[in-house]
Amino acid sequence: MMLIRFFEKTPLHSGSSDTKSQKIVQHILSQVEQGGDEKVIEYAAK
Repeated sequence: MMLIRFFEKTPLHSGSSDTKSQKIVQHILSQVEQGGDEKVIEYAAK
């Protein structure tokens, strides 16, 4: 899945585990679960 590859390549920073980042990632993953391939394509286009 392309979205997971993007996150795997994102470098970790000391503040990357903060609550805001976690909420953003959870939201994206939730959207992908609900929207399936169409949502992945939408995120990939951004």
